[in-house]
Amino acid sequence: MRDHEGPVRLRFGPATGHARGRRQAGQLESLVCRCHPPRHHGPRALRTIDRKGGIITEPEFTKSWEELKRERPLDEERVAAYRLIIEAQSRIAASRTRAGVTDAEIDAALEACEPANPESLSPSDLYLTTIERFVTALGGRLEGAAIFGDERIELSGLRP
Repeated sequence: MRDHEGPVRLRFGPATGHARGRRQAGQLESLVCRCHPPRHHGPRALRTIDRKGGIITEPEFTKSWEELKRERPLDEERVAAYRLIIEAQSRIAASRTRAGVTDAEIDAALEACEPANPESLSPSDLYLTTIERFVTALGGRLEGAAIFGDERIELSGLRP
């Protein structure tokens, strides 16, 4: 392909020569005889909605958030456990960052703390297991608090 330094010419009519040589310049023949009018309008076009992140097709087959919540209600106890896990991990991560632990080490500990099958654990077991794995991955131990050497971080939500 060569570079053009001058203006580029655009053709608004049909291309000449090349298509005719490959028998592509002719008119297409009709698939249905014109003497037989269609009996129905054919398949209807799918309705689409173009939104951020992609195109949604057939909105009547999608469900609203309210419908989904009615079908599968949230386990409020599990939601509260995850809220406590996030709060405790944030406090521990902030403390460890002040102590010189890098973000990469904290990220690795966050990856390591995820239980294999969290749905099988009760909310309190989920909390204890996740926080214990997080603290252990950062080099500490858990005793109702996260303990790192002489520093102690009290954790809420621990039940004996």
